[in-house]
Amino acid sequence: MSEFQTRQGVLALRPRSLLVAATGVTLLVLLQAHISAPAALLTPALKELRALSPFEHALLWAPPLVYVIFVKACRAALSHSPRLKSAVLEARNAHNIVAAVGSFAFTAASVYALAQVPRLSPYGTLCTPRAPAPVMVATWYASKLYEWVDSILLLASGKELSSLHYNHHMTTATVVAAHFVGRTVRTSIFDVPLFLNAFVHTLMYSYYHNPLRLRPIKRWLTRMQIVQHVTVLAAIVYTSGTVALGGECDVSPLGNGLSLVLYAMYLLQFLSFYVVAYARKPASKPAEREA
Repeated sequence: MSEFQTRQGVLALRPRSLLVAATGVTLLVLLQAHISAPAALLTPALKELRALSPFEHALLWAPPLVYVIFVKACRAALSHSPRLKSAVLEARNAHNIVAAVGSFAFTAASVYALAQVPRLSPYGTLCTPRAPAPVMVATWYASKLYEWVDSILLLASGKELSSLHYNHHMTTATVVAAHFVGRTVRTSIFDVPLFLNAFVHTLMYSYYHNPLRLRPIKRWLTRMQIVQHVTVLAAIVYTSGTVALGGECDVSPLGNGLSLVLYAMYLLQFLSFYVVAYARKPASKPAEREA
């Protein structure tokens, strides 16, 4: 039976679909809260942009452009070489193992970093300046580029890239870079999205490695991704609001602004995917390979 049912011509929603609708309303509230004081955030963001070096601009803006070229090149190469396609598909399990283990390592690293926060509270977790962790930051950024292998695997399988997959892979490196370029230490909000994303990816790539054994968590993966994005949006609103109200918070107006736009896009696309894949057609599609 569908999550959506018609009773006497009226669309009735099951509780899970109500969760999707409630998440959408939450997103609108968060967006409204964030834009309530634009002047206090826009000017510092533009100042940050002007202060970036050419290399830092490249870290920020090059990945989306390179990804577009990368996908076109892979599509062309795979279409002309069955042998290459087979070789790529043979590497799928190895890729999923590497990605799962790497995600687990990032989860552990982020937990360690968050444990160093002197005060366990929303303000302490999201606004307190962080101790330097250059290796974690650099490898986390690089991991967003490594995840492009997901796109190669889908193309080699003869599948088209969904808008969710394409937009996400094209922009995640930019989101990460926006929270460390132009700074000696990453932003105070950096570790929370890292933890959430790495934790979900640990489960997600484990599922891709063994989908039959881990089938019970399939639908929960998308739900956790939705919760992840709502949580990050709430953190963006909290930290930006703290700055706008004159408080101290070690965040980047540029990073928060870009993250707000992109995380809002991700959330809306995940909600759309959830409705199509699960609310209307229960268990008819696998978890979206979004990252």
